[in-house]
Amino acid sequence: PLGSGSIACVYPARLSDGTPVAVKLRRPGLTDTVRRDVAILSTVFALAGRLPGLRGAPLADMAHAVGASVLRQLDLDTEARNLALLRDDLSTLEFIAVPAPVTALCGEACVVMDFVPGVRDHVEVAELSTERRRALADQTLRAVFEMLFCTGLVHCDLH
Repeated sequence: PLGSGSIACVYPARLSDGTPVAVKLRRPGLTDTVRRDVAILSTVFALAGRLPGLRGAPLADMAHAVGASVLRQLDLDTEARNLALLRDDLSTLEFIAVPAPVTALCGEACVVMDFVPGVRDHVEVAELSTERRRALADQTLRAVFEMLFCTGLVHCDLH
């Protein structure tokens, strides 16, 4: 894999015409596991909410909100649609490269997208000049500002 996380792994691939792409595949069996974990979390929070010191705390609501959020992360078809929206929304920022999804090949457990060469998960800050660090900080803040305050669509896996 080019990268891996708790929900999916990303692999390099080529389309039949030779075009390089990145393929994000949800980990097998993860949906059932997460649904069970969310059910357990909800049960534990509901029971904890009956304890004298926690009565009145919105624990069940918190468990529901967290669980729903995590379950939404499993739907890679929605992620592909959001990726396309984010690409459009951030297209005015010349320093941002958002891969385009190959919509016809995306589904609930798979996102196929343009391959963006040169992306590294980890950069040693000490390797960068002060000017480059400032430029990257400025660009990151501009992108986050654009997402939060202009588009309302937030992607939490920026590279």
